[in-house]
Amino acid sequence: MNDDLRAEIRAAVSAILKRPGEGRTHADGFDRAVWKDLSEGGFHLVGVPEEAGGSGGTLGDLAVVADLAAFHAARVPVVETAFLAGWLLAGARLSMPEGLVVASLDAARGRRRDGALRLSGRLRVPWARHADHVVTTVRCGHESTVAVIPGGARQMAGQDLVTADNLAGEPRDVLVLEGVTAVRPRTPTPKWPSPRRRRPPRPACGRSPRSAINCTARSATPANTTLGR
Repeated sequence: MNDDLRAEIRAAVSAILKRPGEGRTHADGFDRAVWKDLSEGGFHLVGVPEEAGGSGGTLGDLAVVADLAAFHAARVPVVETAFLAGWLLAGARLSMPEGLVVASLDAARGRRRDGALRLSGRLRVPWARHADHVVTTVRCGHESTVAVIPGGARQMAGQDLVTADNLAGEPRDVLVLEGVTAVRPRTPTPKWPSPRRRRPPRPACGRSPRSAINCTARSATPANTTLGR
């Protein structure tokens, strides 16, 4: 990505993070409104290859988004989603599943039974209490692989969640697994912002990382923000 396009990404994400609004930070430590806006623009998956369900771009482009989120003290899992979960899935040639996806900091123990991979272990998982899916590395005999824990920590049998926070008040949870079946995610359909959010009108989107990020950047930027100047 060239410097001009990164400047556009910076302008668009800054506009999102500076938007006023009540309830942007909740008692549970999650800026849901900010995450919703970032997700609708595709900025939560910058740096994840398009073939893996991401928005395309490089780690340098993701660093722009992560730097702004940190500067504005936005409590959103940008790094945990794009860098950790997205990188693990793309490396394993798997796709990002729907919803909020984060990654475990520990490896699970795996056991194959009846064609299924069953996971056990005690995993440190930032933002687990809010996650729809958790990506983890797995040790299964002499094999190492990547797996997705389905359904969110609050919904699946065989899962127990221990909640904790770091000094900044961000979720740093522990997920305890006992025989949970891993899933292989499907390739999601790309979701661009709806027509009523396109200000200014979005150009035709190609499939290259450049065109994907350019489209999301322009779509998520308020009308009074001029890009590329």
